[in-house]
Amino acid sequence: MNLSYYKNYLLQVVVKSSLQLSPSLYIGVQKLRYKGKRYSRKIVSRDSDIVIEGYPRSANSFSVKAFKFSNGEDTYKIATHLHTYTQAAVGANYNIPTLVLIREPFHCIASYAALRAQTLGLEAAQKGFDLKWLVKEYITFYKSLLPYKDKVVVGLFTDVLEDYGKVITRVNEKFNTTFIPFEHTKEDVAKVFGSAKSHLSPSDERENTKKLYLRQMEELRSSAQFKEAEELFLIWSTFSN
Repeated sequence: MNLSYYKNYLLQVVVKSSLQLSPSLYIGVQKLRYKGKRYSRKIVSRDSDIVIEGYPRSANSFSVKAFKFSNGEDTYKIATHLHTYTQAAVGANYNIPTLVLIREPFHCIASYAALRAQTLGLEAAQKGFDLKWLVKEYITFYKSLLPYKDKVVVGLFTDVLEDYGKVITRVNEKFNTTFIPFEHTKEDVAKVFGSAKSHLSPSDERENTKKLYLRQMEELRSSAQFKEAEELFLIWSTFSN
C-alpha cells in the first residue's frame, strides 16, 4: 500500500467519519463550504420542506426529479444529495418530513464505485482506494440512522423505481403533508430520466465498469463487514411498509 492509500483513507474515511459524529457540526461545515452557492439550498435547515436522502446510487436523483416533476421545480425546498446520514438525522430532529432511501448493498456499492470511476477515470478512481471503504460508509450511514427509524419514511430502491407515488403517499400519511404523489407511468418516468444528467440515466460505459466492481464485491460477500451491511438492509426493509 502506497502513501496515497493512507492519505485517501485519512481524508475519505477518518475525517468524514469524525465530523459526522456531530450531525449539527457536519451540517454547519457544509453550509460554510457552500455558502453563497446554489447547492446550499440542498443542505437541511429549519425551513426545508422535505429531506430526501440516501446512500449514493439508491435512486436519490430519480426521487428528487420525480418529486419536482409532480410538485413543481421550486415549489418546495428539498434537502438532498449530501449522501450522509447527518442530513436525515438533522431533518428528523427538526421534525421535517424525511424520506430515507436504501438499496441492497451488493449492487448499490458496485454502482457507486462505477460512478466514481466514470467521474474520475478508472485509473484515478482505483489509485489509493479500497472498495471496503464504501462498504464501511454504507454501514455507517444506515446504522447511525437506526435511532431515527420512527421519525422517517423508508423508500426501498425497488419501490421508488416501481411506484414512487406510493412512497410519497406514505410520506403524506406520516407527516400530514399534501405533496402530490408521482404518477408512475412509462411516459412520466421517461420524462424524468430525460430531464436529468447522465448519472441518472443508464450508461453502457458505467455498466461495463460496474462488472469489475461486482467481481470485487463477490470477494467481499463472505466478509463480516459485508454481512453487516446486508443485515442492515434487511432491518431497514422491515420499516418500508
